[in-house]
Amino acid sequence: MKTLTYAMAAMAALALCACSGVDAKAKKPDREKQIAVQSYTCHQMNLTDMFKMFKELGVKNVEICGGKLGGDYPSVGAGPNRKPEHLQFRKDIAKKSDSTLISYGVCAPKDEKGIKAVCEFAKELGLKFVSTECDPKTFPIWEKYCGEYGIKMCIHNHARRDKNPNYKFWDYNWVAKEIAPYKNIGVCADNGAWECSGLNSVEGAKVLGDKIFIVHLKDQKKFNVRNSPAVIYGTGEVDVAAFLKQLDKQGFDGYLIIEHGNDPIEAKRDIISKDMDFIRKN
Repeated sequence: MKTLTYAMAAMAALALCACSGVDAKAKKPDREKQIAVQSYTCHQMNLTDMFKMFKELGVKNVEICGGKLGGDYPSVGAGPNRKPEHLQFRKDIAKKSDSTLISYGVCAPKDEKGIKAVCEFAKELGLKFVSTECDPKTFPIWEKYCGEYGIKMCIHNHARRDKNPNYKFWDYNWVAKEIAPYKNIGVCADNGAWECSGLNSVEGAKVLGDKIFIVHLKDQKKFNVRNSPAVIYGTGEVDVAAFLKQLDKQGFDGYLIIEHGNDPIEAKRDIISKDMDFIRKN
């Protein structure tokens, strides 16, 4: 009798999940492992000082972009650079901060030589991803070198550009069609840029599905305002919690990268800390 009662209860729970639109098989991933920060968040700092702060905040995963290395190389850029000592310095910065370099971008190499150089740079640093906004004509080249170097290229999106109708990366429907043929090309989903463009984050996640490789997680002060500033998660007009739930439902367990570059440097520590807490709680 107890077995029958338990079975009936389980069936009722499954029915409830179906009615509410929740995937009963969906499992919330380990949020701590998902948390990452885009170095552009602290673009006013060099990498040496930035990673010191990341260690104090407990940031374990970092996506790097431009800026300066700092330390022994105060004037050396933090982007692709072929000198071995500069590459090693980047690795040492991350190791000292107990963090892992996961990705590089956003970049836009224009030809095969540039694409190969970025892939080599990513491979040498042990990166898993490169985020770009490259001409779709270069996608076959990316597919080739990503396969060769064991990385993934992720199409990033900024907000729509009303004065440049040729910029289409903001439209996740367009992106989904362009990347569909490729195994090694997916998306670095900037949900805040979608919302600034008048699009819905949850619908974007549904459209792109397992083509979302990494996420630039955002909340924005205003919806459908192209230049609306990023704000601390849960304080703007983007339903960040609903977006995370949809990603969970789809089985996404990749990096949720905090990118918050529009505030003064003295505010960064508090912003990153609060955003990390929001991710943990949702």
